[in-house]
Amino acid sequence: MELTFLLLVVLICAGALAGLLLLYGKLYERHINKALLAPSPRRMIAPRALAVWIPAVLLLAGLGVYALDVTFDISQRRLTTKEEILENARIGYEDFTSQISMSGDVAAVLSYPADLSEAEYRVYLNSNSNHPDYVYRTGGDITAIERGVCLLEDRGTFIFLSLNTPRIAEIRCENGTSYTVDPNEPFVLVIPEAGSLLRETRDDVTYYLGYTGVTVYDENGTILDLTGLDWFELRKIR
Repeated sequence: MELTFLLLVVLICAGALAGLLLLYGKLYERHINKALLAPSPRRMIAPRALAVWIPAVLLLAGLGVYALDVTFDISQRRLTTKEEILENARIGYEDFTSQISMSGDVAAVLSYPADLSEAEYRVYLNSNSNHPDYVYRTGGDITAIERGVCLLEDRGTFIFLSLNTPRIAEIRCENGTSYTVDPNEPFVLVIPEAGSLLRETRDDVTYYLGYTGVTVYDENGTILDLTGLDWFELRKIR
């Protein structure tokens, strides 16, 4: 239905543009005939130039409107269900595989193509304690997700994002909760009340050096020191 409507709009615009150019061509022809008899003729833009510039301007305007629509839809929509969050996160990445993990306060989506050549993430926060009301907060691509692990933290909630090149198999929390993941697959995991980032402030700049509250194991049951990975990034959301 959306494709049919889009084609209809394109045909209508093309017909209107063709009619406009035809009318302008007639006016231009009359102007030329009069201008030949005038001592100081006024110039009109040639129809050929308009045939190039008008579609170009319309194309740029259409792209601008589309970009604004996508940005607004991603950042401003208030979402209440898991399905709505996934649908919103997949805008622009419909051909990707998407995973979602969520708690009552945080929802995170990881999207990636079949060849795992890249990864995109989006995080949504729910500030309403009475009912789900998630709003997009941050997202994009982080090299650490593709090559290692990215750990985000929001007021004690940990968000693990990884295509799982380190082959993580289990994450155990100090509060006794344990989470199992497939070491052969990418994963996103939201863990509420998990711990906190270790930080240090130097020259009014905050550096995140590590984390506390969880222990990470690989597929062999060996503890992984994420800070020792070639690609590991820590970020605080708010």
